[in-house]
Amino acid sequence: MGGLAVLRRAPRPSRSESESVSLWRNRDFVLLWTGQTVSVFGSTVSTLAFPLLVLAITQSPAQAGVTAFVAGLPRVVFQLPAGAWVDRWDRRRVMVGCDFGRLLAIASIPLVGVTIGVSFAQLLITALVHGTLSVFFVLAERAALPHVVDSDALPTAVARNQAKIQGAMIAGPPLGGLLFGISRVLPFVVDAASYVISLITLIGIRAPLQDPPAARTGRLRHDIAVGVRFVWADRCLRALSLVSAAVSLLTAGIPLVFIVLATHLRASPTLIGVILGVSGAGGLLGAALAPYLVRTVAAGVLNLVGLWLWTGLILAMAMIGTAVVLGPVAAGFAVVGPALAVVAQTRRTRLVPRHLLGRVYSVNILISRGTAPLGSLLAGLLLSSVGPSTTVVILGAGLGVVALAATASPTIRHADLPETTSSH
Repeated sequence: MGGLAVLRRAPRPSRSESESVSLWRNRDFVLLWTGQTVSVFGSTVSTLAFPLLVLAITQSPAQAGVTAFVAGLPRVVFQLPAGAWVDRWDRRRVMVGCDFGRLLAIASIPLVGVTIGVSFAQLLITALVHGTLSVFFVLAERAALPHVVDSDALPTAVARNQAKIQGAMIAGPPLGGLLFGISRVLPFVVDAASYVISLITLIGIRAPLQDPPAARTGRLRHDIAVGVRFVWADRCLRALSLVSAAVSLLTAGIPLVFIVLATHLRASPTLIGVILGVSGAGGLLGAALAPYLVRTVAAGVLNLVGLWLWTGLILAMAMIGTAVVLGPVAAGFAVVGPALAVVAQTRRTRLVPRHLLGRVYSVNILISRGTAPLGSLLAGLLLSSVGPSTTVVILGAGLGVVALAATASPTIRHADLPETTSSH
């Protein structure tokens, strides 16, 4: 009896601690998370190298903006049908097929580079193929997550996924800059190898990543329309998606702005990588804080604070006179993103029936990120025509207008976060 009394008096772990422990005991989540952590790390290595390679070949920030536009174009063209197809197809096979295709696309750069030399046309084709496959992969991965973890652990799982991205940003860009300084194709060799690891882990997942197939009408248009109606009928989802569209237009080109501004301030590729790595450290801090912030701060407040912080940081870039100072600014910019991402993804995943997740995610991404290719193109054109300092003033002023409009919106100010996951 005494022993039982002691057991009853023993302190229970906090909710967040229990969720974290259960996640690391979840074999399928660990496989998915580990494989994607390696894959994201490889992508961050080549993400810096891609615009550096375009700039080295073309000597034009506008051409670098065009490449980013082409890479983001599939998010507009394929997003809606991809969401419907992901809900129909086996999501594991979708992710495996996409990773294999992205492996071939990225590997083509070093293979061609060591033989006849990489051309701007090849980089455009690679960006288009890689961007198209990434649309399908991201939708499949997000729609599969609720099948791998319980509803209570979902915010922590989303935060862990954000942490893997930000953690990779710490080491990936510095390594990418260092490798690019040795050979222009080495970063892409690392990225290609990371897809091999991702493929192995995806094949090892045992859990079914979708519900049993329901009766189908056979009409893709009908399936897409169901997802569109669901998003548009929810006032909060609709408002947040529209604000995100404006934010994406103004911030999608910020990585290119950082690179061009740092180059303008005579930073080496290695230093540029370090600056972006510091950004990853800020993002990792944001991912660590995200579960706590989501539980303790209203979703609407988080959204508004994030918008105003981003506005101030972008405007501050116009006053920077040395490249090293870009690191703390980039870190501050990155702290905000994970918290906003956790709020948005948790709300959608808990609100939306699981058999609709692929379609609803596709609609939200199309609205909220469909402007990103234009944003990259806009940033490239501004950088070429008015220079980096004036560019950040224009982008920061635009984001300030968006933040002001969001603050005036009762729907965004009072955005909520559902407590449970819809499963039917």
